[in-house]
Amino acid sequence: MLTKKMRIGAIVMLIATTLGLTSCLKNNVNVANQRPTFWMMLANTSTYPGSINLYENGTKKNKTALTGPIGSAFGNYGGQYTYKVTDGTSDSVLTSSSAQLDSLKYYSLFIYGIKPIRSAIVSTDLSNYSATAVNFRFYNMSENAGPVDIFLGSNKVASNVNFVGDSFDPSLQLLTNLVNVTSITVKKAGSDSVLATNNSLSVGSMTTGAVYTGYLTGNANSTGNDKLSTNVIYAAY
Repeated sequence: MLTKKMRIGAIVMLIATTLGLTSCLKNNVNVANQRPTFWMMLANTSTYPGSINLYENGTKKNKTALTGPIGSAFGNYGGQYTYKVTDGTSDSVLTSSSAQLDSLKYYSLFIYGIKPIRSAIVSTDLSNYSATAVNFRFYNMSENAGPVDIFLGSNKVASNVNFVGDSFDPSLQLLTNLVNVTSITVKKAGSDSVLATNNSLSVGSMTTGAVYTGYLTGNANSTGNDKLSTNVIYAAY
């Protein structure tokens, strides 16, 4: 169903170069009795000013501390998992999330918020997936931006989207009127006041058959590094 986005070799290279996951870098990997895996997108959309570490069931996933926005995929066997995020210097716990993860499913681990930061494991609901539409969802992860309207290119695709809090809707909306969109704009709900715009999406051009998450993050009262920003990442790959 999602064959054209499931380029496993590319994902492994992305993992190795970005996260440096030790499980993917071992030599002489035992390939016998392979089991189905889930795939998780790590998305750091928080405004945390320092670096972070990521632990999966107590095992550190990154070789060096992670900084800035992160959008990298990794996989593992199905089961019960706890993901703990710690400060990159002191290793003190910042946030953690736990869930039973099913094989052959797609998830996102969102690290978000201002202070304290939060985390959430969100599945991707593919029950209404369409190969002839842009499959899209949007999360307002700015605590003080207020309700917002969302535009992909010049097309308004969502209205009056409130801060997500702890309630992430995993479902997708199917957009059939978009062709190779390369920008996202977030406006204050019901107005032409632009809060954030991005003309260089991390996914490049949004195409039919692909599955995306758009988001708004940042502090509405800031003009610094933690100011409001928006982007689009993959929700299934």
